[in-house]
Amino acid sequence: MSIQESLKITPKGDIALLEFDLVGEKVNKLASPVMFRLKEVVNELKNSKYKAVVLISRKPKIFIAGADIEEIKKINTKEEFTKVLAQAHEIFNAIEDLPMLTVAAINGACLGGGCELVLTFDYRICTDAKDTKIGLPETKLGIIPGFGGCVRLPA
Repeated sequence: MSIQESLKITPKGDIALLEFDLVGEKVNKLASPVMFRLKEVVNELKNSKYKAVVLISRKPKIFIAGADIEEIKKINTKEEFTKVLAQAHEIFNAIEDLPMLTVAAINGACLGGGCELVLTFDYRICTDAKDTKIGLPETKLGIIPGFGGCVRLPA
């Protein structure tokens, strides 16, 4: 899979269109390679002259499904969880700190880590399509949102 192509910036004048389309997958998910790419993209945006960033998904009925469950299953120790969560928080905080306006344009399901990601943006807009749902369903499984959703959602 080409991570570079899965998360890319398309210039639209003074606006950076941040397109998410995880190559070879039916859904966009926040797997480790995607998170590393997101960090690169955020650094690129931080050092750019764009006035705004708009995040969109190229998947037809899904925005971002959340974290990669298969990766989560492989984490066995508190230290491993702490490391992964610290890296995610660093990236999400960097999005919050971008010097330009940020907008998440949501169409389709935006759940779990995807919901937590869009909470780092200045604004969120969404379609009224029946597939558009935003939330933290992991709480129904007894999992506390680990990417900052517990703090950002009430704010």
